[in-house]
Amino acid sequence: MLLYPASEANSSPSFSGSTSKLAIPSLQVLVGNLNTVLRPLGSTFDWLLGLSGLVLLFLWKPLRRSLDFFALLAIFISGIVWFYGVSFFGLEDFRQFVAVGAFLVVLRAVGISVLVAVLVEVFNYRKLMPVHKYSVTLSTGIVVFVVMLSMFPNINASIENAYQHTLPDRRNDLTTWADKTLAAGKYIGTIDNHKTFDRNWGGYTGTTQFPIAAVAKLTDRSIEEWRAEGVVYAITDYDVYEQLQSSEEGQKRLLQMTPLKRFPPSPVYRGPSMSVFRLYPIQYKLDMMLGPIRVVGYDIDRNTIRPGDSITFTLYWQAVSPTDVAYKVFNHLVSANVVGEGQKSDIVAQIDDTPLTKEARSTNTWDDPGEILMSRSFALTINKDTSPGVYRLITGFYRADTGARLLSPNNQDYADIAVIAVAGNLISF
Repeated sequence: MLLYPASEANSSPSFSGSTSKLAIPSLQVLVGNLNTVLRPLGSTFDWLLGLSGLVLLFLWKPLRRSLDFFALLAIFISGIVWFYGVSFFGLEDFRQFVAVGAFLVVLRAVGISVLVAVLVEVFNYRKLMPVHKYSVTLSTGIVVFVVMLSMFPNINASIENAYQHTLPDRRNDLTTWADKTLAAGKYIGTIDNHKTFDRNWGGYTGTTQFPIAAVAKLTDRSIEEWRAEGVVYAITDYDVYEQLQSSEEGQKRLLQMTPLKRFPPSPVYRGPSMSVFRLYPIQYKLDMMLGPIRVVGYDIDRNTIRPGDSITFTLYWQAVSPTDVAYKVFNHLVSANVVGEGQKSDIVAQIDDTPLTKEARSTNTWDDPGEILMSRSFALTINKDTSPGVYRLITGFYRADTGARLLSPNNQDYADIAVIAVAGNLISF
């Protein structure tokens, strides 16, 4: 109990118990925790080899009389004490059993070593090997080779794991993209991303804040419940999008969200493949092209205002390919009866800016046709002397150096977004 003071576990910063209440562990808890410990520590065959060697260690008198046997017995008892102490907290993750895992691997390794030693002695005793001065070395080498061959799957897995850690992690791409593209907001994610945006644990260095609301699956609660908790984004497994499409209930859920970005599986990356959703749908959908950029929709707070008031809106785009240079976006309110080039001289209100919240994510970096890009929030203020009437909200892209605009397939240099009614001061709406 000195080795593992279970009653003090919750005061340890490295321990994360599933409960703060201590209880004598039931057989179900012990079996569940034993499975947690053994599952990541090798194949059943490895454990059978190790156990066979430990049995021989106990049965073989020359080894049993050595001090090594009592040292191993002490390790075994220590492992049991640690395991039982952690089990006071109920079913636990593997992290709580790292020390137990180390004890068991030591025991397994010693057991396999004993098994090798016994097999070598048996081969030499029965003269199965040629008798010469290198017979012991040769027989030992053969047995070691056979044992290593039996462990090849584990060795191969270790090499693959080491190789995977030489590859760039997908989560680095996720954090870079989110910091440059998205507005701040809470998110839910699986265990793979529970610390991705944590500055202390995940090493996130971006300026945009993305606090985690819960380690959970998107389907654990309704979209309305997640929104009620202030959740804006969901980072899910890559194939969640296809899973939602495959059922009627899933399709209803998709209609309540906006799929923003997908990070597909790739042999040149490690880490999880992911899909990122915004837990709000596009309010009004569109389909208009300006150069290589498609205007896919917008959100707007209202369509009727009074002189001096403001409207707030957000635009959504997809890019077939990046633009040649960085373009800015213009948003103009013009008279409803003015079309074509004339609208440039009939602007009632306007707001021009970079498209996204960060200038670093300019239009010449929009290189993912499957990505939906959400603009910064635009606030368009109407002058107090604006005449009542019907106006059009239009948008487009222009070069800051030359003023040249991206054109639609029919050579129009803007896209119609919404109709805005400016009410007179005596009219009530």
